[in-house]
Amino acid sequence: LSMNLIRPRSRKTVMAQSTDKLYYDGACSMCNAEMKQLRKRADDQLELIDIHGLSAPQATKDKMLKMLHFETASGETLLGLDANVAAWRHTRWRFLFSWLRLPVISWFADKVYVTWAERRFIRLYKR
Repeated sequence: LSMNLIRPRSRKTVMAQSTDKLYYDGACSMCNAEMKQLRKRADDQLELIDIHGLSAPQATKDKMLKMLHFETASGETLLGLDANVAAWRHTRWRFLFSWLRLPVISWFADKVYVTWAERRFIRLYKR
């Protein structure tokens, strides 16, 4: 992944929706374990979507499989740890994840996330 993904950026999309959406890799056992926990704990304003079930071009799916994507109800897209923290804000456990976005910690946490995400993608999809 390119260096600009070290500190994930958000971008605006055109259409607003009624709930936040977290797009995850349903073929990843670790991802599925986390989604199971989110399903138990999240409010009804978070929708969990398996990327493999999308009717989108494979190139789009591959891009989404490389890093967690979160789309807010207002249309903003968050990537990586920003996406993960945003999803957990839908639970009462939000405080356990918020510290990852503190200025000094976020720099290191993003590097760890990107390294992990790259290795996970290669392990699962670049056989």
